Amino acid sequence: ADDDEDEDDFGAEFETQLAAIVENMFKRCFADGSFEQALGIALEAKRVDMVRESIQQSGRGKHDMLIHAFDLCQSVVPSRRWRREVLQVLVDIYQEDNTMNDYVSLCNCLQALNDSASVSTLLNDLLAKEDEHRCLLAYQVAFDLCENENQKFSLEIVQGLPTNPFLATPTPTAAATDETAADTATALSEAQMMA
Repeated sequence: ADDDEDEDDFGAEFETQLAAIVENMFKRCFADGSFEQALGIALEAKRVDMVRESIQQSGRGKHDMLIHAFDLCQSVVPSRRWRREVLQVLVDIYQEDNTMNDYVSLCNCLQALNDSASVSTLLNDLLAKEDEHRCLLAYQVAFDLCENENQKFSLEIVQGLPTNPFLATPTPTAAATDETAADTATALSEAQMMA
């Protein structure tokens, strides 16, 4: 029984020391401006708070850090749950920062999270302003998402978009239906006469 208690004490003490070492590594990285290194440590240590902190503190390099974090998530982070948690932090940072209008990268994160509803909302917002630049951004986002070749996700986005009134097909009237039926009957009888 004493051996088990000693092992538990040793495990707790070791964990405390390890946490202190990791904290010191973060402090040193931030002091040196080594934000990419801090991000890597945060991803390895599964510290979502430090993922956010390393991106936020990177200042002017924030956009590059977000792209770097996304790339690391897609290539290095093996745990799906941890990857989704980090991607959600990236989405939150993109949405919190009004000066960063990287809708393509934001939508890539949303696609990795399989959040088609948020992409539909974003596209609606871009198109609602009737500003040429914003409309072009919406098209760029749509093209980039199509290039990712995830047809299911693309269809879900389309279903979340409002119907375009210019593309709506008119409902046939009774008179138009009668004319179409008569035209079809005439074409069939002409085809039979020629045969």
